[in-house]
Amino acid sequence: MFKLDSEVREGIKAFMRRERINQKGVAAAIGMKPEDVSRLLNGSAGVGPEKGQLLCDYCGVPFKEHRDEVAVRYRQLPYYERPVIKMNTSFLLEKLNIPTEWIPQFGEVGLVKMSGDSMNPTIQNKDVVAIDFTDQFQTNGVYAVIIDGTVGLARLQKKFDSIRITYDNERYEELDTANAPPGTFQIVGKAVAGWVAF
Repeated sequence: MFKLDSEVREGIKAFMRRERINQKGVAAAIGMKPEDVSRLLNGSAGVGPEKGQLLCDYCGVPFKEHRDEVAVRYRQLPYYERPVIKMNTSFLLEKLNIPTEWIPQFGEVGLVKMSGDSMNPTIQNKDVVAIDFTDQFQTNGVYAVIIDGTVGLARLQKKFDSIRITYDNERYEELDTANAPPGTFQIVGKAVAGWVAF
């Protein structure tokens, strides 16, 4: 529902005091019902933005809509050109403002442009994925991992004393860390959200 911003309403009221004009006078001057002017000045809903704009124009006050207190909040996240071992500025493309409801509020989260097809069709080549670099395997899920020096995404599942590694792309074979030589497997972080390529 449309409402005028509180500062705009105060500006209109100040104009009316200066010009010694009441709500009925303003309504008559711009061809509006007095009750509509009253609603706009009280911050009540029920009057459209076109009438709010008309009132603002008449009073010489910049038009601005009120935004609810539950406004969208943003978190600035680093965006990397490729998967990185940790928060590494050498691969940083830029910092992006992302709505906080899209990203969990924990850990050191960065956005990474993924490469490869290991998680097709769920996550495509060049899709952007949010990685929590502090999560080194607390729960089963999709993780950025390094296997034999190659960084990619895989599904990890706890299996007794080892970790089962699977891929959404059926062309990739299932692996198990129990059979991996020391130093050939490393967890980069957990994928906490994903987007299509941009």
